[in-house]
Amino acid sequence: ALRSGDSDRVRASMAKVFKEAALVAEYAKQFTIFLVGNAHIDLGWLWRTVETVEIAANTFRSVFNNMAEFPELIFAQSQAQAYEWVEQTDPQLFKRIQKAVEVGNWDVVGGMWSETDCNLTGGESWVRQYLYAQRYFKDKFNRIAWLGWNPDSFGYNWNMPQLLSKAGVKAFITQKISWNDTTTFPYHLFWWESPDGTKLLTYLPTGSYTERIDPDRMVDQLIRFERCTGFKEVLVLCGLGNHGGGPNREMLLRAEMLQDQPIYPKVEFIRAHDFIELLMEKDLSDLPVWRSELYLENHRGTLTTQSETKRHNRQCESLLEAAEKAAAIAGLSGAEYPGENLDRAWKIVLLNQFHDILPGSSITPVYHDTEETYGLARKLANRALDDSLGAIARRFSTSDDGICSVVVFNPLSWNRTDAVRIALPRSFPDKLFVKDFGGEPAPCQIITSEDGLDRELIFIARDVPSLGVKMYTLYEGESKATASDLQTEAFAIENEFLRVEVDEKSGNISRIFDKVNGKEVLAENAEGNRLELLENIPSYWDAWNIGYTGRSWTADKADSIELFESGPARAVIRVKKSFFGLAKANRDPTAGFPSSFFVQDISLYAGNPALEITLHTDWWEDHVLLKVSFPFNVESDIATYEIPYASIERPTVREEPWQKARFEVAAHRWADISDGGYGVSLLNDSKYGMDTHGNVMRLTIHTSPIWPDPVADRGKHKCVYSIYPHKGDWRDAQTTRRAQELNIPLVARFAEARKGEMGSEASFFSADANNVVITSIKKAEDSDSIILRLVETVGKEVDVSVQLPTEIESASEVDFLERDIGKVQFDGKQLSLKISANEVKSIKVELE
Repeated sequence: ALRSGDSDRVRASMAKVFKEAALVAEYAKQFTIFLVGNAHIDLGWLWRTVETVEIAANTFRSVFNNMAEFPELIFAQSQAQAYEWVEQTDPQLFKRIQKAVEVGNWDVVGGMWSETDCNLTGGESWVRQYLYAQRYFKDKFNRIAWLGWNPDSFGYNWNMPQLLSKAGVKAFITQKISWNDTTTFPYHLFWWESPDGTKLLTYLPTGSYTERIDPDRMVDQLIRFERCTGFKEVLVLCGLGNHGGGPNREMLLRAEMLQDQPIYPKVEFIRAHDFIELLMEKDLSDLPVWRSELYLENHRGTLTTQSETKRHNRQCESLLEAAEKAAAIAGLSGAEYPGENLDRAWKIVLLNQFHDILPGSSITPVYHDTEETYGLARKLANRALDDSLGAIARRFSTSDDGICSVVVFNPLSWNRTDAVRIALPRSFPDKLFVKDFGGEPAPCQIITSEDGLDRELIFIARDVPSLGVKMYTLYEGESKATASDLQTEAFAIENEFLRVEVDEKSGNISRIFDKVNGKEVLAENAEGNRLELLENIPSYWDAWNIGYTGRSWTADKADSIELFESGPARAVIRVKKSFFGLAKANRDPTAGFPSSFFVQDISLYAGNPALEITLHTDWWEDHVLLKVSFPFNVESDIATYEIPYASIERPTVREEPWQKARFEVAAHRWADISDGGYGVSLLNDSKYGMDTHGNVMRLTIHTSPIWPDPVADRGKHKCVYSIYPHKGDWRDAQTTRRAQELNIPLVARFAEARKGEMGSEASFFSADANNVVITSIKKAEDSDSIILRLVETVGKEVDVSVQLPTEIESASEVDFLERDIGKVQFDGKQLSLKISANEVKSIKVELE
């Protein structure tokens, strides 16, 4: 009929086909393809964040232009930061968004300030991502986003169900695990259960988050979702991201056409929140439960690339924790809480945690910007910390003799003996000693910078109270401290806990002997602290991926070794090494001159059971990955790693495909391998990528991609890592506390001479359970109450008493958004509560 051009016969033939296919059409209409428009906006990637401000506004204008022609369009957008930029730069456009949200055409999703990297972001940063964003959404749109939305992060940590649920999130959407390079993730709809037992409904679309409304592709996604779940409805996320403007006219015309097709599933636009509610109305009791991280078998290099940005992130998180605690304590005596500055600093950190900035996958100018903004965040936090410590110090007595007094503040919630460092003014004498107010001398020494221009005093402060203060006095003269147990030789250092020996040729650590437990820490005939260099040429996504070629080298020849410091507070052996970089022509590491240089300061402190190593790198390689390696004298099939406000066990064996795929994993401040009543923890102050194979644990220091930033990681860097041998496992050894001590040091400031009402030392807050840490103390957002954040750290339910500095008037448990959940028992100055295994609990307290 078509060939003959007889239109009447064509119409008759078509009518017959549709009549005979009526049952097929009826069957197809039992299924529904739900559409939601979106535009994934990277806050920084191949462009700077300043450009993203305009990208967001242009995207939202494009959406409204399309809504005018296609009023059925429903658009979903996450990230409070993007909304705030539009509010500031185009208030009229923002009002249109508010109206669209009100009538239901615009769906505010995600609940986060930025779509953060879900492996690298710290525990308290997770809280703040939701606290600031959800409060913003509530204020501007009269609702919070209870649908979590982060489709493009590079893996998802195991504690997310708890962290999201306590922020008002009921379900979570992502799709990135479909990018796995080895195995296929088995589920598209499941309950995701975190270490504390919290379950979160999780939806993995069977397609991407940038679908083009392709008829065949959408039917395939629908079939796969029904096969996996038994449900006949699927949600398709359609639209172009970044500069693309969301769903375009071509897509929307195609959707309009499909809605009129007689033999095709129903096609409807829907709010993503409403789709999840449709699922929640079904019987979900038989859905599978996933009790682990959502590990992305891809993009493993993002755990290390752009190491300076990661160092800034960790240090700002630690500094803000200390500053907020000090500010809350200072507020108890009437000091003004610097909330505006702290909020400003936090929002800088939260923006830079975006999943293409913090992971290191952006262009060079982005990292010039982060260097500047992190500097501002640090300045704001330090100002809050300095002002707060000044207010706190005024409540304490200072000494009448000596040069001056020093106030030492402990930001952690247990009594602590640790090293204190404080810069010395030029006017101070060359010889100093330190005493506490009881007259007890502290081991101390003066460190002069290599250029001879700056000096720093290091002393060991003993038993500084939990979240409290201890006063010290500086005197001119020789140290009065009794001889410490530090001993030094040309190639060995020793304290009361450890003896450490360095091989005089390789510069590697040849022996770590645990004197307390009578154990060799390193495996027999093995050396630790080895610098291993691996050729790393990914086949694609250079800054994101790790692509080992099989070629590797070790820096096993020391350029020099010297006993660098030998004092009562610290002993240091300095090892210098170099690497003959891979010449561009033949990639031969023996050709040419050294291109990268390393300085390893191997240190023991008086009274400290851990070996600390400061690594300075001058790194100028292309496509080479640097690791530091420790073969421990411990055999175990699992190693344990810290994740945000929790920990996770991972295999050390690589037999199954999924185990082989996890050759690089995420960790925060510590990892541990233990077995047979003994173990070793590897702590660090700024790294996130690790691997443990058998008994060998390695910390990844640098990668060196050439795209999209051709100078990523090139230059000078510094990091600190620490070996902590112990009896029992990491729980018995309180590894979590030791790692926090490395990352959140004692804070010292010079104090004005005065007589205070509080004597020479005091604790303001403490918890009596060894497995409970007070991780945050801050002023409440909407009152003068204070918020305490407590974390159970070892997986054991416990009753805990929390001591406060003044009488309690009221106390209640709150969620991360500081909404009341229920009353908490208290008596006088003491809270009494139960914390479940691996739980993060927030308490709002009003003090008299």
